[in-house]
Amino acid sequence: MADNRGTYPSQKRYPPELRERAVRLVFETIQQTGEQFGVITRVAHQLGVGTESLPGLGPAGRGRRRPASRRDQRGAPAHRGAGTRGPGVAPRQPDPQGGLGFLRAGAPPPPADIVSFIDAHRDQFGVEPICTVLKIAPSTYYARKQRPPSARTLRDAQLKVEIKRVWDANYQVYGARKLWRQLGREGIAVGRDRVARLMRALGIRGVVRGGKRRTTIPALGDQRPADLVNRDFTAPAPNRLWVADLTYVATWAGFCYAAFIIDAYSRAIVGWRIAQDPAR
Repeated sequence: MADNRGTYPSQKRYPPELRERAVRLVFETIQQTGEQFGVITRVAHQLGVGTESLPGLGPAGRGRRRPASRRDQRGAPAHRGAGTRGPGVAPRQPDPQGGLGFLRAGAPPPPADIVSFIDAHRDQFGVEPICTVLKIAPSTYYARKQRPPSARTLRDAQLKVEIKRVWDANYQVYGARKLWRQLGREGIAVGRDRVARLMRALGIRGVVRGGKRRTTIPALGDQRPADLVNRDFTAPAPNRLWVADLTYVATWAGFCYAAFIIDAYSRAIVGWRIAQDPAR
């Protein structure tokens, strides 16, 4: 009996999540870069999957979009990454700065950030012109301003008062962990990560044991080495410009200092030296 193994190549099966991610990356790359050829091959190589495993995208390496179905022809989005947003709405095009939407971000920023941005610049440019640039409706902004605060926002405001009270009552030395435990002892249910986030919002922090070690002490006098490259640390070829840097590393035996000489072209370390005394 003849051995027919190898007549048909085995096809590797990939999880549906990986296949969906590959398809989404292909459409996002086409949308952001505008390229049509070679996108499938590049994305498949990055994810380590076969090009023929990307469903509905045509032959490998041709970079074609999948054929429009009857649902696609009606204007509904064929895929989340395809860039269409609904019937009769054209896909967003990359702006001249190389990004999509607000502040070169591929996805729109949170509504709270948009409202804060408009509030900061409305006196200078006006609400409607800013909304036109940000591609949002002015009614969205006004609805957001008139909407009552959420339950999470109200709860955060209450917790900030309690956190500040406990922090002041304990000589302003408690960190997030001790504040969280003290609030729990008082019957205030809150997560530790939430306490840390609200402490950052309040601008308070706990006291860290141990003093700060001063590692850089400027020499007396006004004499400083001249800036020979005018802060331009680029080089057209190797061994044209070398720069030196000095840093310190904490070890069990104490601090040691390391000096490096780096080639500005390749960022390769040309030479280095480690000593316990920075003067060496």
